[in-house]
Parts: sequence; structure tokens; C-alpha cells
Amino acid sequence: MPRVYVVTSSPVIKVLHSVDQAVGPGCPNERRDVMLVQFFLRAASKPAGGLPAV
Repeated sequence: MPRVYVVTSSPVIKVLHSVDQAVGPGCPNERRDVMLVQFFLRAASKPAGGLPAV
């Protein structure tokens, strides 16, 4: 099960995410872990500010 850790030190809030099992070929591939990794891969592939990639 993925975990979310919130670390606060005013005015900065840091959010850390972790997965229980490795994700990928030959790994356990727990559904919730896979979904979290896919979410971050999609988010990382989008350009910042909503501008189209060149």
C-alpha cells in the first residue's frame, strides 16, 4: 500500500510518497503501487505551466 508522509516546516510543506513493493518486470506489481508510479510518470511527462512541449 502506498504511503504519504507530510512534513511541515512553516511556510514549506513537503509531501513524500513511498510504495511497498518494487514496480516493473519481475516485481510484485501491487496494483496501488503501480497506479501511484503511473500517476507520477504521467505528471512528470507534462510540461510545466501547461504549455505545449516543443
